[in-house]
Amino acid sequence: MKIVKQLLLIAFLLCQTNLVFGESLWDDKAASFFADNKAHSIGDSITIVIEESSTAYQKAGTVLDNKSNSSIGPLASNLPGISKFTQFLSTATKLNEADKFDGKGTTQRAGQLSAKVTVKITKILDNGEYEIEGNKEVFINSENQKIRIKGTVRPKDIDENNTVLSTYVSNAQISYSGTGPVGDSQEPGILSKVLAFLF
Repeated sequence: MKIVKQLLLIAFLLCQTNLVFGESLWDDKAASFFADNKAHSIGDSITIVIEESSTAYQKAGTVLDNKSNSSIGPLASNLPGISKFTQFLSTATKLNEADKFDGKGTTQRAGQLSAKVTVKITKILDNGEYEIEGNKEVFINSENQKIRIKGTVRPKDIDENNTVLSTYVSNAQISYSGTGPVGDSQEPGILSKVLAFLF
């Protein structure tokens, strides 16, 4: 009888205890501590650090010099139709004509762009390089700024922070455009456009 009571007590205690299942401490979906976490698949993200600057200078000059000399001597006064004009000229009259044109033009442009844009791997080439493409749009104080980048990245140029300098992007196509008060102020006025068209 005593044994039966002990068994019933054990059964009762088991009913009051929640079942505990063993569970792994590792999550299959979690990033590995040992694997390389750099982007390597289509759809993975890479941050491009854009540091670009350009300067262009062009100078052109044209000089034209044209001179001509002519004279009317005493014999010219005897020619028909000229005698009535030569009465106002001396015995030997010289006519000099000179034309000179000196034109110079200089054009200089400079630009600098610094930004960070996160792009996606769109294609993996046969040589293992990645085709990337992405854009970024920022709207601040009535200014709309758009940056777009496209090109090819080598896996070895991706650093441990998953970033790449724009100077390492081959066949890079980087475009920047902006609209708003600042962008409009850089456009020449109507009068400047008319003068540039005429001259």
